[in-house]
Amino acid sequence: MVSNELFDEPPYASDEVELYRRTLGQFHQWLVSMAQEAYEMNYGIVKRWK
Repeated sequence: MVSNELFDEPPYASDEVELYRRTLGQFHQWLVSMAQEAYEMNYGIVKRWK
């Protein structure tokens, strides 16, 4: 799943965008909880979370 830097941005004025960010964050957490492995990629550097 790719979400780029959506969570690094300051809060948006739009309630819809904030709802989207919150929902996507919850989905990320659920997806990682179901996965056997989870990785984060930043500027070509891989970090294994799980």
